[in-house]
Amino acid sequence: VAANFKPMTCEVCGTAYLGQNEGEYEAHLKFKVHDSYTKVRERLKELKDKQAERERIVKEKKDAERKKREEERAEKAEKRKKAREEKEGKDKDKDKDGDEKDKDDKDGE
Repeated sequence: VAANFKPMTCEVCGTAYLGQNEGEYEAHLKFKVHDSYTKVRERLKELKDKQAERERIVKEKKDAERKKREEERAEKAEKRKKAREEKEGKDKDKDKDGDEKDKDDKDGE
C-alpha cells in the first residue's frame, strides 16, 4: 500500500498532495490558494521586469553623463595644452628677439 502513495508538491503554490490519482492534482488547480500564488508570481515577474527597465534607464543616463563629463575634461585639457604651447611659443619668440637685440647691442659697441 505504501508504494501507491507518492507525496508530491505543486511547483506553483507548494501544496502537498498524495499522487494516487491525477484528479487530485487537477482539483487543487482550482483552489483559491493555487490561483492566488499564480497571480502573485505573475505580478512579481511584471514588477521585476519594470524594475530592471528603470535600472537600465538610470544606468544609461549615468553613463551618458559620465561620458559627457569625460569629453568636457578632455576638451579643457586640450585647450590648456594649446594655450600652454602658444605661451611657450611666444616666450621663445621673445627670447629670440631679446637675443637678437643683445647681439645688435654688442655689435654696435
